[in-house]
Amino acid sequence: RSILTRFGTIDDEAKKIYGPVLVVNYGKGERMLKVEISTRQYPDHYEMLSLAGTFIRVMTMPDMFAHKLCAMGERLSPRDIY
Repeated sequence: RSILTRFGTIDDEAKKIYGPVLVVNYGKGERMLKVEISTRQYPDHYEMLSLAGTFIRVMTMPDMFAHKLCAMGERLSPRDIY
């Protein structure tokens, strides 16, 4: 909440099964941003990679692919898969 309010106002907030969902309004004439925070625990694996000289924690390719396959199975419309 405190991070999002630095960028705009929170127009809507809901508690879902897997975590909170917030809608941030950037102001009149601007798009709104929906932020979903997942509190699910997965046994994911990460590695440290260098991006422009800064090391960041990145999910391994096999775990990322597994998440994409799961998400694809939950899609309702073929247009969601591209």
